[in-house]
Amino acid sequence: MTRFTSLLPLVSLIAGCVIDTTGDDTQCTGGKCDAGKDVNLPIASDLPDYCRSSEVFRIERPIASDHLVDGTYSYGFRFKAPASSDLPVFVYLPGGPGSGSMEMLPEMVPAGWGYLLTDPRGVGCNRLETTPQGATAGAYFRTQEIARDIVAAIRDRKLTNYVVYGISYGTLLGTTVAHDLAIEKGITQPRAVVLEGVLGRAFAPDFAGTEFLTQWDRVRAVLPADVVTELDTKAAPYGIDATGWSRALIALLPAGPGQTAGIVGGLSTTQPEATRQQMLPILMSVAADHPLTLSGEVELYREVACREIMDTVPANDLDVVFEHGKLVRNSAEEGTKCGDLHVTTPFDSAAQQFAAQTYYFIGDSDVATPAWQGAYHFDHHQGPAVRITTVNGGHNSLQFNQSACAPQLLTSIAGGGGDLATVLASCPMATHVDRK
Repeated sequence: MTRFTSLLPLVSLIAGCVIDTTGDDTQCTGGKCDAGKDVNLPIASDLPDYCRSSEVFRIERPIASDHLVDGTYSYGFRFKAPASSDLPVFVYLPGGPGSGSMEMLPEMVPAGWGYLLTDPRGVGCNRLETTPQGATAGAYFRTQEIARDIVAAIRDRKLTNYVVYGISYGTLLGTTVAHDLAIEKGITQPRAVVLEGVLGRAFAPDFAGTEFLTQWDRVRAVLPADVVTELDTKAAPYGIDATGWSRALIALLPAGPGQTAGIVGGLSTTQPEATRQQMLPILMSVAADHPLTLSGEVELYREVACREIMDTVPANDLDVVFEHGKLVRNSAEEGTKCGDLHVTTPFDSAAQQFAAQTYYFIGDSDVATPAWQGAYHFDHHQGPAVRITTVNGGHNSLQFNQSACAPQLLTSIAGGGGDLATVLASCPMATHVDRK
């Protein structure tokens, strides 16, 4: 199963009511929170050092703002003010669900901008001493609660000049945050909302892995003949078994068909030996198993993905599997990770409206969040919007495919986008732009 996140390091992989965040959120610094009262879900005592940075602030947040389960926990986020008041704060909502962003600032953030980096509740710098289970987990691990934590952080820092950015699952989260900000009283709206690798709605009844099959067939069609023969006829092509190839292609294809073809095609005997020796370790690395191991990450992923996005997730995280050179649907194992969890609160961006100017970054060859997902979001969004589609782009069409011009694009967006066409013309990959 492909987690809805940014790419691996190799290629860098429903609120309808007014939110009450005006209560007694307690400000804390240096990763320590003196709330003056017991916190029901204690934060883990062995968090990494960066979670104790002077840039880390903590506020007390409810387990469930709708009181499905009572209690609180200490929510941490990382904040740095911009170099000057005219520069915005970059509010980063990572993918997953379950990925964090507090450890490292993305390279695409323009110089001088401030930042508010977030880890979702229960993971990263918000990892708990003990992971909730059962009804408590169901109430605690919900996008609506993760979003309300972020709204509370924006209120806590009194942001008036900021850009909300979400990637992959973070676009579902970002949509919810933007909607909640729109109905929240006494808070300044974001200058812009930027969504990259866009989820528009829950997948059902569509199969989430369809685009993996399509794009791999497209890549196969341009691979050297000796590579295709090896993939089709060997039990372990290039020393990697079928499960390893399943993992490798699920990791590589989000970068886009060109990058995938370059790496796999680099194994051909027609290539220089130095190229072959460079590509094989890359494939070996992504073919290795990289499972979620921390209980908070596993449970957050199950509760959010299986209830809000799709309930067909296999226990081995492989929506598609490699068989004799082809990728096929992993029908035999569908739903084994979700178990008794089902899509009971399906995400639908059409129900999460907001007026802020929105920019969509979509790869027309994205396998994880197919282009139709972004089209659904764009078509149903009632506010002003710009859709930038990268030709042959993958899941990270801004951060990876267009990394050379990403800071300039964000600067343009923060300034109203008047020079967006000029900046896009300087980007490494061609784009199509739609506005409404």
